[in-house]
Amino acid sequence: MTTNTNTVDSSTTVWVCIDCAATLANAEPHPDPVLFDAGCEGVEVTLGMVGDEHWDGCLVFPLGEGGVREFDGSHDCECEQQGFSWSSCDICRSPLGGSRHAVTFFHVDNDEGN
Repeated sequence: MTTNTNTVDSSTTVWVCIDCAATLANAEPHPDPVLFDAGCEGVEVTLGMVGDEHWDGCLVFPLGEGGVREFDGSHDCECEQQGFSWSSCDICRSPLGGSRHAVTFFHVDNDEGN
C-alpha cells in the first residue's frame, strides 16, 4: 500500500479560458491538449478560488468577525468570473478574448523524492 506524502506548499489563483474551465469541470477534450497538459504540470488544479482570495464585497464568502471569511452559499459568487478579458489564459496561453474563470493551482511538495 502506497501512502500519499504530498503536501500543499502554497496556492495561487489563476484565470483561465472557457475551454480550460470546461476541460477541468467536465473532463471534456481540450482543443490543444499538449498546451493544456503543459500548463497544469507540477500543480494540483481545482475550479474556483480559496476563500481568502474573494473580494471584500463577496456575498458567498463575506467577512465575518475578526476578518475571517465565512461561507454563505445562498448567493452566486461573482468573484470567480471575469466577464470579458483580452489577457491570455493562464493554462493554455490562448490570447483569444473571452470570459475568464478562477482556478486554483496548489503547489505540491512531493516528499517521496520523485
